[in-house]
Amino acid sequence: MAQIGRTLHGKLVRDRIPDFIAGNGQVPKFRVFPRERLLPALVAKLHEEAEELGSAGQEDVLGELADVHEVLATITTLLG
Repeated sequence: MAQIGRTLHGKLVRDRIPDFIAGNGQVPKFRVFPRERLLPALVAKLHEEAEELGSAGQEDVLGELADVHEVLATITTLLG
């Protein structure tokens, strides 16, 4: 009998990631953060993206900068 794969990420993901997982025939499990926990989660995500930017090769820098920008824009929107 085949085993079903399960990956626990335990981190903030973009809104469309669960749709992508579902589109591949899997059932995503996720939770929506309450507003009071969203800012700390976004700051942690910003740290993660900044580390990825710092270790990116030249061909990946623009993509990583886009990720950092997206998190910063979300934080800016959240804070008004």
